[in-house]
Amino acid sequence: SAYNCWYDVYSFRVRYSDDGEISAHDEGKQEGGQKSCNNPIEEKMPSHQRYIDAYPIISLVAHPEDSISDLKRDIQSQFASSWGLEGRRVDRDGIHLGWELVFSEKGNVRELRAAQDTEHNRHVLSYHLFLHSYNIREGDILHAVVRRYI
Repeated sequence: SAYNCWYDVYSFRVRYSDDGEISAHDEGKQEGGQKSCNNPIEEKMPSHQRYIDAYPIISLVAHPEDSISDLKRDIQSQFASSWGLEGRRVDRDGIHLGWELVFSEKGNVRELRAAQDTEHNRHVLSYHLFLHSYNIREGDILHAVVRRYI
């Protein structure tokens, strides 16, 4: 995650499901299968070949018709503990308070930090809209901005 004293930023690369993987959109329709957020490090790699990336990008399997609320619920089901979300209040959709998904037309975290703070390059994704509502495409980067509670 990117470092800041008030929040952490985690990056996700959107992959639209087309090979049988289950997205948040499909989760209610099917049982079993892979989880939507995959570990970016190949499990087959020997441990001596793995490296630590200061700004890792996590693969996120999704569908253009996934609602932002479904996507956030899916992400937090896998990262709530490691992000320190557990114990926080939840909203009416069961999503912990204190974190948002952000789409930056600029792309990665370094560019996100350097970008001018204008409406046309950053979007806080609203829970009631869908990925296609923001014209998010395969390969685009989403950022989870998580408020720290000290």
